[in-house]
Amino acid sequence: MIRVIFSVDKEKVLKEVRRLTHYAGQRKQGDEGTFERMSATDSDNAMLEQFWKAACAAATEQLMHYAISIDNDDVGAAAYEVALDLPSQYDTNLNESIEDSLKNFFINLIASKWFEWTDAEGKASATAAADALGFMQDIEKKIYHRKRPCRFTN
Repeated sequence: MIRVIFSVDKEKVLKEVRRLTHYAGQRKQGDEGTFERMSATDSDNAMLEQFWKAACAAATEQLMHYAISIDNDDVGAAAYEVALDLPSQYDTNLNESIEDSLKNFFINLIASKWFEWTDAEGKASATAAADALGFMQDIEKKIYHRKRPCRFTN
């Protein structure tokens, strides 16, 4: 077995969520208050914290097959960290890509939940949710990918 630890920094994720919602608010055509409603700010941290916890739970549910420890239970935890025991044929070259996909899963799932509250049409929420699902499927595909056995000759 190969033990791999993946970590997602909460502050970096929430910064990206704010950037994404800000951009979506600017691009959205509609009533006058669209930008203010859709753009998450620092004053929305309590709501974003709840969405962070939901994203942690969703990631845990998807990764628990291989998880040996998950660290995000501390009040005010600064990161989601999961340790996985993967088969010896797992390709460790995928670690960085999996961690990037996990970060993007968090960003899009949190944004999706935010847009459920702020986008009256619901299109932004559906798009972000689909993106989050795509990133989790990417993670699972990479975790289940196996290196081909190779023969060593001396």
